[in-house]
Amino acid sequence: MHTLKATASSSLSLAQDNYIYSIASSSPGSFAAIASDDSLRVFDAASLSHVSVVAADAHKGVTSLKSYDAGQQLLATGGRDGKVKLWDLRNGKRSAVVEVETSRDAPVLSIACCPATNSLAAGTELVSYQAVVAFWDVRSPGQSRLQYVESHNDDVTELQYHPTRNNVVLSGSTDGLVNVYNTDITDEDEALVQVINHGSVHHAGFLSERTIYALSHDEVFSIHPATDPEEEVQEPNPVQFGDLRQPLGCEYIAQLCIGSQGPYVAAGHKMQGSVQP
Repeated sequence: MHTLKATASSSLSLAQDNYIYSIASSSPGSFAAIASDDSLRVFDAASLSHVSVVAADAHKGVTSLKSYDAGQQLLATGGRDGKVKLWDLRNGKRSAVVEVETSRDAPVLSIACCPATNSLAAGTELVSYQAVVAFWDVRSPGQSRLQYVESHNDDVTELQYHPTRNNVVLSGSTDGLVNVYNTDITDEDEALVQVINHGSVHHAGFLSERTIYALSHDEVFSIHPATDPEEEVQEPNPVQFGDLRQPLGCEYIAQLCIGSQGPYVAAGHKMQGSVQP
């Protein structure tokens, strides 16, 4: 385990008592951040300086941020206003170039992007007994092209596309389930190709083409094989790590990240003010 040491520090020009929700790559050498004041900002990765406000009011309750394209010139955001927006950093107008809305204006809690298929996806809060996973084509944003409305019965906290198969999407929810869908199939029952029961999902995703991880809100971590419905083989059993706080000597797990040397867990300690990979 390594303890990370700060090499630069910045408030990103945020007013006092505001805090950062999420950070994503925005362009070579730059990061983007969403914050509790609902702003979307871009800043220099090396020095944390040269802060630019892309939108002072990106959403009424911004929740999510993802890089959209490989060139990292497009950013996607989601918010509690039921909207998902696409921002072009090359656009001097500083306004969203694409905007879509969920049915019933359900608050968006998670988003995913697939530029290869011109797709935006959103997972919503539970509204009127429905938590929705919705998909849009950014070329025709007027209405969603696909919705799954029965696979989760609580807030959808995580969405991720498969690393190599653009038709496969993973979702995670506070209902305890991690679901994997084949989005080429509109019938929801048939589209659902794998279900993992893990516990209230904080983060989940693909470690590789054939491996899925899940992290619960109470810091329980597990790794599962990604099943292939076209292959009749016996999959290996999942690896259950249990609560990571005691073995890692931390108070919480921030995220699982995949670096050049493989995946690692970022763990934090509030009292010590430290982050450890």
